Amino acid sequence: MPVLDPSLGVAGEETPKAEMLRFLEGGSVVLGAPGRTEDWLSPEHPAVVPVGFRTDGRWLWSVELAFYLREHGVTPEPDFIEHMTQTQFVAPLPSRADVLAAEELLRA
Repeated sequence: MPVLDPSLGVAGEETPKAEMLRFLEGGSVVLGAPGRTEDWLSPEHPAVVPVGFRTDGRWLWSVELAFYLREHGVTPEPDFIEHMTQTQFVAPLPSRADVLAAEELLRA
């Protein structure tokens, strides 16, 4: 069974959860899949977690991050939160070249 990375935190009142979700659902889709994967933080492990990746041209992240933040309060790594803060929690739309570069990175 997977184990959470200890660098990940849990959203509390001091964590701008809604703003982080706005960022995580922004940018552009790099790769997506119609299926779902298991929720390892739920005792039943239902297959409800979306699969795919997004980018803002600087960062590349799994769409699972938004699910785990929304459903379980698990926050992304501190460096990523800092990046979100610097963009005022708005993920810019990347260029087509940035999206293609991110896709190439994932397929490598």
